Amino acid sequence: MAQIVTNKNVKVLEEGSAINNSQSCSFKGLYTTKTGKRLRVSIHYDSSYHDQSRSSVSVWSEQTMSWNKVDHIHYENLDLVVRKVYSPESKAEDFRADANRLIASALSIVGN
Repeated sequence: MAQIVTNKNVKVLEEGSAINNSQSCSFKGLYTTKTGKRLRVSIHYDSSYHDQSRSSVSVWSEQTMSWNKVDHIHYENLDLVVRKVYSPESKAEDFRADANRLIASALSIVGN
């Protein structure tokens, strides 16, 4: 599988494949920045009820030992929703644009 997040300022720790259900698909990825911050991307696309689609990027806090949401993309602005890409054969690559957008946003907020 090709790497989904292609930002040179992060290293991939783990990227899952697309998980497909009867009307939805999901993607999750875990990344680390050059300074060691851990980022988690989560995207869920619901083809029947677009308003139930969601995406977020979170940063790991060593102080609270929890994930803290940094940013999201509103479902109406998700590339997946705009292109209506869902099919039972959806692949992780279908999430590339949204995942890269979330990572870029997180890096601009929390730094490299």
